[in-house]
Amino acid sequence: MLTKPRRPAARLTQCPVFTVAFRPDGEVLASGDAHHTVNLWSMADRRLREELQGHDRPIWSVVFAPDGQALASASHDETVRVWDLTGAQPEQVLQPKGGLTWCVAFAPDGQSLATGSQDGCVQLWDRHTGAGQECLHRHDDAVTALAFFPDGRTLASASADKTALLWDLSSCTVQAVLKGHLGPINALAVAADGRSLATASDDMTVRLWDLPAGSTRALLQGHYGLVEAVEFSPDGRLLATGGEDWTVRLWEADTGRLLATWQGHRGTVWSVAFAPDGRRLASAGEDGTVRLWDMTTGRTVSVLQTAEGSRHNVEAN
Repeated sequence: MLTKPRRPAARLTQCPVFTVAFRPDGEVLASGDAHHTVNLWSMADRRLREELQGHDRPIWSVVFAPDGQALASASHDETVRVWDLTGAQPEQVLQPKGGLTWCVAFAPDGQSLATGSQDGCVQLWDRHTGAGQECLHRHDDAVTALAFFPDGRTLASASADKTALLWDLSSCTVQAVLKGHLGPINALAVAADGRSLATASDDMTVRLWDLPAGSTRALLQGHYGLVEAVEFSPDGRLLATGGEDWTVRLWEADTGRLLATWQGHRGTVWSVAFAPDGRRLASAGEDGTVRLWDMTTGRTVSVLQTAEGSRHNVEAN
């Protein structure tokens, strides 16, 4: 069975951060941590703006709605919370089938969301009513990552069963099964044009898949440990990854060529996210920090500290 974290924290005085996501306008960054909190950071001054509390176990996944007015978080407490960031409505608490929920994703129209659970179930939900639909259940192990395609008609799911599935949501059937990884898949991402998909795995590789053919275009090798995070840049030209070797790596999305290796975290890199304008990259680490990287220089411009009892920004030199 898949369990997180797999490694002890590099610095036990810190609170591991497992997930990051930018609001669509790029003005706010959300992070979810081991101390049950969703932190909202202002990108104007890189200071803590708000703490969302309600979960009572670590938070594995956060995602903003496309309109930026809501945020969903998936937790080890077996719930998904949908937070109304306008303050007009109380948060909704969803209880997906299959127990522990590892991941959550909003559809492009913002009207629905998907969750992935420990028992291999993918479930769709109405954002406004919180009503859950029947499970899409074809994985043989935990669903670890989800991503909608830009047209909203296809959903990709990744699993500890070493496969990724492409779902036709109009018929709730599997369009394709992507096989090739030798270990559990921990993360996936869909390019903005919907023609490429990337998967990151325990086998220390990232695979780039051509769609709709479902064939491997490139095998990315370079990490010295489990690969936990993957994300396309907004223009689709770059791919960012993070993993157990404490590094963030940048790759050319077309060819899979390694472009850069960034070091700074003192523990596993669990999540990466590009700012909507593509000028910054955020990475979340086991070391209790969120790092903001300048895409032009490759330097850390800020370290957002999430140690227990201390929420602050450390400006990088």
